[in-house]
Amino acid sequence: MNFFIFDPDTSIRQYYLNFLSSEFPKVEIHYFYTLNEFLESIKKQKPDLVIIEFDIENTFRIFHYLTEQKILFIVISHLFSERIVVESLKHGAYDYIYKKNLKFGYLKNIISRSLFDIQKWKHIQEIILSNPTYPEFTQYDEELKHLSLQYSLMGEAEFPILNFKEGNTYLLNFLTVKIIPNFNSNNFVISEEELNKLQLNLIQKIKEIIVKNNGNVWIYKADSLTAVFHHKDILNPILCALQIQVYLINFLTYWETDFVKIICALEQGTVTYFNQKENIYSQAINFTYHLVEKINTKHKFFITENIFKNLNKRIKSYFFKEKDLFEGIAIYHFEYIA
Repeated sequence: MNFFIFDPDTSIRQYYLNFLSSEFPKVEIHYFYTLNEFLESIKKQKPDLVIIEFDIENTFRIFHYLTEQKILFIVISHLFSERIVVESLKHGAYDYIYKKNLKFGYLKNIISRSLFDIQKWKHIQEIILSNPTYPEFTQYDEELKHLSLQYSLMGEAEFPILNFKEGNTYLLNFLTVKIIPNFNSNNFVISEEELNKLQLNLIQKIKEIIVKNNGNVWIYKADSLTAVFHHKDILNPILCALQIQVYLINFLTYWETDFVKIICALEQGTVTYFNQKENIYSQAINFTYHLVEKINTKHKFFITENIFKNLNKRIKSYFFKEKDLFEGIAIYHFEYIA
């Protein structure tokens, strides 16, 4: 048997080599620091097990490739959050281990169990990969293809303008907008049917604001949506979020109530494009949805450090860093009194 380990972190190499050589003495171990070396070696010889760090380039593209090749893999990473773990398992990982938990000594059991379960794991992945594409993902595909006609995305010289290509990665800005009813409002009584109608009107207006700011509505739900902007276009999604907040203020002033609020979150991230299964995935989208769903604060518009560092000095003066990290990422809120 042979194990492949792909981890750019040189400090943990000796741990892996010592642990595996003592616990699995008959296993041949190959250690890789670079993605190219790792992938080239897989083409020559398929490993029985891959141990891989999450914090690598094109993470889910690599996971998808390993799954398609029916190569069992375990993620052992210095990064840890519910979002990352769930998405890793969804994209084929047998298990996910936080590096700080390696000291608890259950790595041997996980590796042993994975080797016993390898046939079952392959069967499950075959079923998943054979499933037809969901209509929702087909819709996202078409919208992305339409968007690619308007912009030359990340790496203009490398990627064609007319359509996205299988396995390629593109950099975009994602603005997620969430409408949240305020059921604690004491001065406004509204039926569920009326609330749904008002939410629908708000969503429609938000879509109009996005389009006017050169955005493309990508994911659409009854109470939320995500818009996508060209990765070089930082200002438009920010203006878009502020215009949405201004519209809400005017809207609530007319109704003389505060029965609803709108949370906006902006993050920049990559999209890896696949024609099969879950065609589009972006860690940035998931993060913005977690942000608008889970954060409990008076502030209504948030950006991540990825966005903040690309702003000019004047615009930065309107954003203030949150005291605590959110899922390990620094976030900033827009301060209206700034």
